[in-house]
Amino acid sequence: MSRLTIRHGPRGSPVWTGPLGDPPPVSAHGPHHSILPLALEPLTRIGLDAQVWGDLAPVLEGILDERLHAVPSGELSLPLVEGVAHAARAAGVRSYAQSLRTALDYTLTIADVEAASEVELWSFKDGRSASVWRARLDEYVIAINVARDDIAAGELVEMGRELIDLHAHDPLGVVDVLDIAPDVLACAWVDGRELHLVDRGDGRGLFIAVEDSASAANGRQLMLTGREGVPASDTIWATWLQALVRQSTVDERGRYYRPRVEVNEGDLMLLNEQPVLVALSPGPVIRNRAGWEHDLLDLRSGEREPILRWGDREGAHQALERALATESREMRS
Repeated sequence: MSRLTIRHGPRGSPVWTGPLGDPPPVSAHGPHHSILPLALEPLTRIGLDAQVWGDLAPVLEGILDERLHAVPSGELSLPLVEGVAHAARAAGVRSYAQSLRTALDYTLTIADVEAASEVELWSFKDGRSASVWRARLDEYVIAINVARDDIAAGELVEMGRELIDLHAHDPLGVVDVLDIAPDVLACAWVDGRELHLVDRGDGRGLFIAVEDSASAANGRQLMLTGREGVPASDTIWATWLQALVRQSTVDERGRYYRPRVEVNEGDLMLLNEQPVLVALSPGPVIRNRAGWEHDLLDLRSGEREPILRWGDREGAHQALERALATESREMRS
C-alpha cells in the first residue's frame, strides 16, 4: 500500500505519516489556517485582525469540525466567538481538516495513485480565497487549490476559466490548468519563488523574490528575500509588462482586457528569471487604449495597494514599445 505523508507550512514540516488508506487524525493541536478567509473579511470591523485571527483560528476550526464548543478567545468574548462561528457556517468556511480531506479526496482520483509508493500532501500556503496544496505521487507533482469558503469556491471556477484562456495566449507566462472540480482548481506545479512588489521608499516599485516567510510576534508574516538567480527589479518589471501585453485582448469597440493581478497575494512566481501568472482575481481590468498603456506603466500591485511607478521611466516606455512591436509582428505572422 502507498505511504502518505502530510506536510504543513513554508518549510514542509511533517505532521503525519501513515498508510494511504488510513485517513490522518485531526486534533485540537493540529495545523489550522493562518489567514482570515475571504468570506470573513467584513468582520475586520469588529477587530478580527491578523493577531486576533491567530488566537481564534484553532477554536473556530474546532467548532466547525464539531470537536470543540465555543469559548472566549483572546480579545473576543463568548458571544462574539459564537457570532463568528455562525457567520463562518453560513458562509461555508472550510476548516483545515476539511481542506485536507478535499485535497486528499482529489489526489485519490488521480490515475495510478495506488501504484505510487510515496504520496505526499503539503499545505504549502494559505490564501484569502484558497489553500494551496502540493500533491506529489512519486515524481509527479501538481498544485491543488482548495477553496476557503463558498464565495471563494465560485471565484476559483472563474479564475480557472480565465487562466485557461490566458494560457492559450501565453503558454510560458501563465500556469497550465489541469482540472476544475468542486472546491478544487488543479494546476501544474510551478517550482519558483513568489514575487512581491514593494515601495522602494520614493513611491517607485521594487520587485522582490520571497525565499521563505516567518511569523512575527504580532501575527504578521515576515518575508525573507533572496538574490541568487533574481534579475534586477526593472528587468522583472519589463518581462512582466511584456507578458501582460501578450495576455491582453481587444474587442471590436477598442476596449482592452488584461488580467486582474494581485502581486502581493502570490499571483506571480519567478521561474527561470521570468514572472509566471499562477493566480488572479476574477474579472479582467477593462480600459481604453490610453488607460491600458497607462496601467502597464504605473501598475497597482493589487486592488488594495497603492499605485507604484516603475523605477526607470525611460526604460518603462522602451519596454512597452518593444512589447507592442513584438506583439504586432506576431499578429501579422
